[in-house]
Amino acid sequence: MNMEQIAEDLISDLLSTEEVEASPVKEGVNSSYYVTSGDSAYFVKFGTEAGERIVSESFTYQVLDDVAELPVPQLTDSGEVKGLNYLITEWIEDSSVKYGVDDEISSRASRDLGVLLAIMHEQVTVKNCLLGFDEERQRDWEDFYRNWLIHNAEDVKNKYNSIGSRIVECAHNADIPSATKLTLSPLDFHSGNALFRDDNIVALVDFERCYGGDPRWSFETSKRMVECNTAGSMFSEGYRSVRDIETKPVYELAGLCREMRTAHMIYPSPEDHVSRYSKEIDDIMARLF
Repeated sequence: MNMEQIAEDLISDLLSTEEVEASPVKEGVNSSYYVTSGDSAYFVKFGTEAGERIVSESFTYQVLDDVAELPVPQLTDSGEVKGLNYLITEWIEDSSVKYGVDDEISSRASRDLGVLLAIMHEQVTVKNCLLGFDEERQRDWEDFYRNWLIHNAEDVKNKYNSIGSRIVECAHNADIPSATKLTLSPLDFHSGNALFRDDNIVALVDFERCYGGDPRWSFETSKRMVECNTAGSMFSEGYRSVRDIETKPVYELAGLCREMRTAHMIYPSPEDHVSRYSKEIDDIMARLF
């Protein structure tokens, strides 16, 4: 299947023109393209392997479009073509910034991301854990979170057997508190999914892994991912400048799982962090049981 041609056809139909050119942006779980026509530029993403994520992401863009303080691309179109879910947004130019090199830039980015997540949690309420689907797809929060935690813990167990086994035990036996509210909960919320210009955030992107969840879950997973990716430690301060949050060990467990699952992409030598992970699970288990 020629994905570039499909992307070009979508924009051609959208603009009623044949002067369209597409080039790949990212090949991975889902494929995306930069598509131009004259002075107009668009971002087109297809759900080539994880199509349901595109449905969720499209829904998220629609919801966030109503929150003026949150910079997100304008969703132009979404739907299904040739059996693939797709979305189209405006193209936003950004400049590459190397975080972790400049401590001041990293800290500011970390704090700004904390502020933006808090605004999202403060202003958005959703009804469904599985965003963008009908009410029959609704899942009870406690059941949804426990299943998410078990799935992630099993994956961690495959990478770090002894630590992972203890996290699996926690996932099965810990009490899951009722949600304080269901809000948008992005699990890939970090500097790698923010677009920057002149060291300032101009857009938040990539909401494929976004659910309706307790803000404490989203806060803990995002804090881990932001501070790993920016080397900045100001995320919590930025978040709490907008809204108070008192988290719980069972959600700290989610943050630990998220970091451990992606450590091979974050750190040059993930094995150097095993001792820290072991101490963290000791502390979390002591407070859980």
